[in-house]
Amino acid sequence: MSFSRVRGSLVAGVVGDCFGRLFEGSSYVSMKDVLIEVNRTERTWTDIQKKRAEGKTGRAIRQAEYTDDTAMARSIAASLVEEKSVNIEDIAARFAESYSKQPNRGYGGNVVTVLEALSGPDLKDIYKPARDQFNGTGSYGNGGAMRISPLGLFFHKQSLDELKEKTVDITRLTHSHRHAIVGALLQSFAVHLALSLDNGKRLDAAAFLSHLLQHLKPVEEEVYLNHRNLAAPVACDDDRWGTVRVVCVGQVGGSEGGVCRTGGW
Repeated sequence: MSFSRVRGSLVAGVVGDCFGRLFEGSSYVSMKDVLIEVNRTERTWTDIQKKRAEGKTGRAIRQAEYTDDTAMARSIAASLVEEKSVNIEDIAARFAESYSKQPNRGYGGNVVTVLEALSGPDLKDIYKPARDQFNGTGSYGNGGAMRISPLGLFFHKQSLDELKEKTVDITRLTHSHRHAIVGALLQSFAVHLALSLDNGKRLDAAAFLSHLLQHLKPVEEEVYLNHRNLAAPVACDDDRWGTVRVVCVGQVGGSEGGVCRTGGW
């Protein structure tokens, strides 16, 4: 595995978060709308570079702002690098510290409650604040998935079973609902498997997603058995995964007619 893949994954995550922030709160966003913003930014940056080369001052480029998702991903990455392992207590402390220093990154109200509790000096069970939310069912938002990519990179030499265990541990700090956990597993598994792809071959999005879901579905069943905080599992599993496959293939394949859904699923 080349280091460029690690760097590319982390940088792309930040860039995607910055562009995504422009559409925060939208129920859906067309790929055409996203590409308009991307192309506008690229044209502006090209103009700035040209002006600088000519010794002129170009127009100022709009400063991008990343969200809480990147802030928390940075906390995970920094902990992994410095601790050289998954230290859940250290990651929890970094989450809380990052929020306290920059609380205006777009943190949701419920996760703020958790992060404030994690900074409490008398907290004995770091999973309790998240576990107690929503009458004990925990949050099923997508926050766990949005920040987990550094773990998939760090565990590129480990098995999916080891990655699964640590993904669950980190996600449960703020999102203990099984839907949130499976969403985070989907993302961490995707990063892990993407690292093994052949750089010399064009990505077959449909084949990659089928391979990913092949690994994920049995793990999903295990998570649902171990985290029984809903009366029943989600209905129509095949339809749900079919929707994930269709939407993702549309995006990865570059279809401008695709739709990026926002929020949890």
